[in-house]
Amino acid sequence: MTTESSTKAEHVISQRFSDAWDAYKKRDAAGLSALLAAEYTAVNPDGTLHLGKPTLQDIAAAPIVGYSLSEVRVEMLEPEVALVTGVAEVETPGGARARLVVGEIWVKQSGQWLCRYYQGTPTK
Repeated sequence: MTTESSTKAEHVISQRFSDAWDAYKKRDAAGLSALLAAEYTAVNPDGTLHLGKPTLQDIAAAPIVGYSLSEVRVEMLEPEVALVTGVAEVETPGGARARLVVGEIWVKQSGQWLCRYYQGTPTK
């Protein structure tokens, strides 16, 4: 059952999900870091595991120049835990394009919704 508070949380999380993609595209490591939990973990599209928040050097090693998000869905698992899924179409500086199915876990810590886990899986 959806409550007013869960609907508000879903909206906030959806916006922060989009904000994180914007920060990554802009290579704004500080802006992205502000949206990530201290214990952030990522499984990158190439299958590598990254523990901790990405640095500017990490972002520069896998830059994107464009992206679009679709099929974004926020599901509240608990009052302070949400699963975000969606599809990301990304473009790299060399013009390569990739389609990723994305899954993220967002947690509420100290009153803020933060991404705790990310996985981007390439798809056709």
